[in-house]
Amino acid sequence: MDAPPALRSMKQPSSTDGAISYHCSQSIIGSFSYVCGIMAIALPAFWVENKRGGEPYPQWADLCFLGLYFVGQTGAFAFPLIASWYGPTSILLPVYQASMLLWNLLFMSAFGMQAFKKNQKVGTEVIVVATVMLIDAGPMPSKAQDAAAFASFGNSTHTVIWMGVLAGLWLWSTYGMLRDTCCGAEYSNTVLMSIYVAAQGIGTSSTTSLGKLLSLAEGSSFMLVGVLYGLTGATNTYSSVIAAKKLNQADFIPFAAVASLLLNQVSGLLLWEDWRTIKLWVSYIGIHILIVLGIYDLSSAGADVIDYAAQARRSMSGRFTLPETESRREDARLTAKTRWFVALSAASNGSKASAPAPASASAREAML
Repeated sequence: MDAPPALRSMKQPSSTDGAISYHCSQSIIGSFSYVCGIMAIALPAFWVENKRGGEPYPQWADLCFLGLYFVGQTGAFAFPLIASWYGPTSILLPVYQASMLLWNLLFMSAFGMQAFKKNQKVGTEVIVVATVMLIDAGPMPSKAQDAAAFASFGNSTHTVIWMGVLAGLWLWSTYGMLRDTCCGAEYSNTVLMSIYVAAQGIGTSSTTSLGKLLSLAEGSSFMLVGVLYGLTGATNTYSSVIAAKKLNQADFIPFAAVASLLLNQVSGLLLWEDWRTIKLWVSYIGIHILIVLGIYDLSSAGADVIDYAAQARRSMSGRFTLPETESRREDARLTAKTRWFVALSAASNGSKASAPAPASASAREAML
């Protein structure tokens, strides 16, 4: 079975600038459609609670809102899929995410649904500006390069290794989600967050690459790509629904966004050979750092990878951890001993460092 003729007969913009403009515009329209679909559900609920005194809309109106939601989600699926055929996936996803954040901020501010804080506004603006810079500094669209990269799938070592990594992460996250939801397995919050972040990262980044493959594959390869696209799309949707119920979204969304972005960029470099057309490497790397910092600025105080690493360390060594009060006394004893040890070492080496202040009685007792 060959790919549908529509995928092959769609006219590609004649110039590189035209291709990248078309590529980005489809991503922006897709994000606009997504936010409009969400607003079709969220805005009536907001009006019922704040302007109608809790009085619900009639059933026919609810059905209209639901219909608008599905129209929006269809556009959110179709436009990015078309965009993936005409440009690098490493630009598609950042443009989609940045424009989605901007549309969300504009709509919710305009309708008075939320008052955004300064860090949220600045974080959104940083991501948008960095994405605009990425369009100029990042890889350029090339149908010939996409076809050559696709032909090397499975033939080069780095593509085989990276596809194995992606497949392993997808299997691990899917197995973890099934054990969590179907078998009632108990995971720590850190492990649960890792499972659903991996599922979102793999699902989001893989659908962009698989969407591009739909315009390149033929025959049995096209059928395989279609099946993989359906599987990753299903696990992506499933993980977002379950994560919305089980995890704090202020923590989950920033982690998932960063994971999606990083996996997508590595896939662009290793699978689609974006490195061949990147013009400004320092700018390219710096722009991605800015995007990650912007996402971090949007996150809550709890979405801190250092805090999660500390929690994981404490949970792994929990039975060896001293109680909090005893741990603080131990820290005080160690601090006092370390301070005096450094001073004595400096004195024995002939250092001119000033002598430490006399220790208090409690500190001298702690040293014994």
